[in-house]
Amino acid sequence: MYTNVSALFGPVCDFAMAPIARQANYWKLPVLTTGAMAAEFGTHKKDIYSYLTRVGPNLNSFSTFLLDLIVNHFHWRKVKLVYQPKGQHYIVDKFCHLITEALHNHFNENDIIHDYYKIMEMDQFYDQMPHELGNFAIILLCVNNGSLRDIMIEAAKLNFNNGEYVFFNANLFDG
Repeated sequence: MYTNVSALFGPVCDFAMAPIARQANYWKLPVLTTGAMAAEFGTHKKDIYSYLTRVGPNLNSFSTFLLDLIVNHFHWRKVKLVYQPKGQHYIVDKFCHLITEALHNHFNENDIIHDYYKIMEMDQFYDQMPHELGNFAIILLCVNNGSLRDIMIEAAKLNFNNGEYVFFNANLFDG
């Protein structure tokens, strides 16, 4: 490594950034990125990732916003998280996993009653929808756009569009 390096820029990918940011902390070398969206980078900002500066969107801010909306504005206390592990992979690999993990941790810290369902096969999920979603009025989804459409059609067939249920989809990057 060059001895006259003053800062590192990038990478954007969370999984590539993690080891680089940990090493940068050891080297006391600032790292600037538009990536590193995972909540872990914010949660451990003061110790493991103290030399990392994130200038793009991050899941800590999204989780805080959603928690404020759910708890302070609407006074909801019970939420179901539903996600596809590879949903919205065009944003970042495992994006829906990362966002669900961030929300899960944030909800735990704030005593929000929640559960999650990982969609492995859509047909299996449709069969389990009444059981999985029936006890939750607030459903936060992180799925691909095509799956979202199909889920909402199935929800309508099950009368989940009767005003008792609220569906949110974490689609942060499609205009």
